Amino acid sequence: VLLVFYVFEISLKCYTYKVKLFLDSSNTLDFTVILVDAVRTVIEYTFDVGVASVSVLRVFRLVRLARVFRHIQQVHEVKLLLNSFVGSMKAMVCGVCCIVTMVTVWAILAVQLIHPINIR
Repeated sequence: VLLVFYVFEISLKCYTYKVKLFLDSSNTLDFTVILVDAVRTVIEYTFDVGVASVSVLRVFRLVRLARVFRHIQQVHEVKLLLNSFVGSMKAMVCGVCCIVTMVTVWAILAVQLIHPINIR
């Protein structure tokens, strides 16, 4: 299903940029990965034959996420929002560590104080 969206996206890019599309290395990588995956899918479903997995090439699609994050960092409001989120996550981790420490201490005290009562 996602392959259809990727093919549609690269088709629009080919129509829009024409030859300039291949001047950017990331677009060339996207085109290659999508083309290989599309050919593999067509062969697999047309001839009903198991084709070797190209999951290694799919890893390169994760590079696209890195590009998205790079573009997100350019917008000041989104950058501020992400930095606030990361800062709040740090505070939440510290809070959880404090809570776990307190529960552990109280559990040890409870075992030490209540255990002798249970033995009698």
